[in-house]
Amino acid sequence: MAEYEYYIQDKTAELNKRVNDAFTELDTQRNRMSGLTKECNELKQELLHLQEEQKSNLFQTRILTGVLVGFAIMRLVLLFI
Repeated sequence: MAEYEYYIQDKTAELNKRVNDAFTELDTQRNRMSGLTKECNELKQELLHLQEEQKSNLFQTRILTGVLVGFAIMRLVLLFI
Protein backbone atom coordinates (compact mmCIF):
# COMPACT_ATOMS: atom_id res chain seq x y z
CA MET A 1 0.00 0.00 0.00
CA ALA A 2 2.86 2.37 0.81
CA GLU A 3 4.28 1.74 -2.69
CA TYR A 4 1.11 3.06 -4.26
CA GLU A 5 1.14 6.15 -2.05
CA TYR A 6 4.73 6.92 -3.06
CA TYR A 7 3.83 6.28 -6.69
CA ILE A 8 0.79 8.56 -6.43
CA GLN A 9 2.83 11.27 -4.67
CA ASP A 10 5.55 10.98 -7.31
CA LYS A 11 3.06 11.25 -10.18
CA THR A 12 1.24 14.11 -8.43
CA ALA A 13 4.51 16.01 -7.99
CA GLU A 14 5.40 15.38 -11.64
CA LEU A 15 1.99 16.59 -12.83
CA ASN A 16 2.17 19.66 -10.58
CA LYS A 17 5.59 20.50 -12.04
CA ARG A 18 4.26 20.13 -15.58
CA VAL A 19 1.27 22.35 -14.77
CA ASN A 20 3.56 24.98 -13.21
CA ASP A 21 5.87 24.83 -16.22
CA ALA A 22 2.87 25.23 -18.54
CA PHE A 23 1.65 28.29 -16.63
CA THR A 24 5.16 29.76 -16.65
CA GLU A 25 5.34 29.26 -20.42
CA LEU A 26 1.87 30.79 -20.78
CA ASP A 27 2.97 33.88 -18.82
CA THR A 28 6.09 34.13 -20.97
CA GLN A 29 4.05 33.94 -24.17
CA ARG A 30 1.53 36.47 -22.83
CA ASN A 31 4.33 38.92 -22.01
CA ARG A 32 5.84 38.37 -25.45
CA MET A 33 2.46 39.02 -27.11
CA SER A 34 1.99 42.16 -25.03
CA GLY A 35 5.37 43.43 -26.21
CA LEU A 36 4.57 42.57 -29.82
CA THR A 37 1.20 44.31 -29.58
CA LYS A 38 2.85 47.45 -28.21
CA GLU A 39 5.49 47.35 -30.95
CA CYS A 40 2.80 46.82 -33.59
CA ASN A 41 0.88 49.86 -32.34
CA GLU A 42 4.05 51.96 -32.42
CA LEU A 43 4.74 50.83 -35.99
CA LYS A 44 1.17 51.69 -37.02
CA GLN A 45 1.61 55.20 -35.59
CA GLU A 46 4.92 55.59 -37.41
CA LEU A 47 3.32 54.37 -40.65
CA LEU A 48 0.49 56.90 -40.31
CA HIS A 49 3.03 59.65 -39.68
CA LEU A 50 5.04 58.62 -42.75
CA GLN A 51 1.89 58.51 -44.89
CA GLU A 52 0.97 62.03 -43.79
CA GLU A 53 4.51 63.18 -44.52
CA GLN A 54 4.32 61.52 -47.95
CA LYS A 55 1.12 63.44 -48.73
CA SER A 56 2.77 66.67 -47.61
CA ASN A 57 5.83 65.97 -49.75
CA LEU A 58 3.64 65.17 -52.75
CA PHE A 59 1.79 68.47 -52.30
CA GLN A 60 5.10 70.36 -52.02
CA THR A 61 6.40 68.58 -55.13
CA ARG A 62 3.29 69.62 -57.06
CA ILE A 63 3.72 73.23 -55.97
CA LEU A 64 7.41 73.21 -56.88
CA THR A 65 6.65 71.63 -60.26
CA GLY A 66 4.02 74.31 -60.91
CA VAL A 67 6.47 77.07 -60.00
CA LEU A 68 9.18 75.59 -62.24
CA VAL A 69 6.76 75.23 -65.15
CA GLY A 70 5.69 78.83 -64.57
CA PHE A 71 9.30 80.02 -64.68
CA ALA A 72 9.94 77.99 -67.83
CA ILE A 73 6.89 79.52 -69.54
CA MET A 74 7.88 82.99 -68.39
CA ARG A 75 11.41 82.47 -69.71
CA LEU A 76 10.06 81.27 -73.07
CA VAL A 77 7.78 84.29 -73.26
CA LEU A 78 10.68 86.62 -72.45
CA LEU A 79 12.84 84.90 -75.08
CA PHE A 80 10.31 85.51 -77.82
CA ILE A 81 9.55 89.09 -76.90
